[in-house]
Amino acid sequence: RASECWLDNHQLGRHAHRKTVLETVAPMVSVWSNAGSIAHCTCPAWQNSQFDHIFMKLQPDRTQSQTITAHGAGWVAIDGEKVHVSIVIGSHGERFDWPCRHFDELSASLFEPIAAIGAELVIFGSGERLRFPKPEWLAALTARQIGVETMDTAAACRSYNVLVGDGRHVVAALLLESKG
Repeated sequence: RASECWLDNHQLGRHAHRKTVLETVAPMVSVWSNAGSIAHCTCPAWQNSQFDHIFMKLQPDRTQSQTITAHGAGWVAIDGEKVHVSIVIGSHGERFDWPCRHFDELSASLFEPIAAIGAELVIFGSGERLRFPKPEWLAALTARQIGVETMDTAAACRSYNVLVGDGRHVVAALLLESKG
């Protein structure tokens, strides 16, 4: 993560990725620069501005919870540590290996320890593609009225981080399928 910095529209004009950076950092404020002046601005406060320099302060997200810092086929990085086995992580520090390597190895007994955590929501990353767990696998979560959202593992990583950033008590159960 980058340290905080200041950018003006002259600097943004020199970077081809400026639109992506701004849309990622502030989705409601999109600024494009053209030769040092505002070419287009969707923020009403900046429209018809007499200023040729607009500053945006960029700061890294700060959270006390563990986050997923990267992911790829068959691995995730949790706070920079690369993990190659299925794993359960939670926003309150919960973390344990999840003993399954393939979707067809899942069972109700694998979801019971997750239910015991007592989170408000479980995000189930079903591997490289979206597959829904059988309702009987989720019985322990349903009995405790814990919500479950199912998505592919990459989407689960992103969703987990967003919810952690919002201060939610969330758990991600991430299936990292091994080849073979």
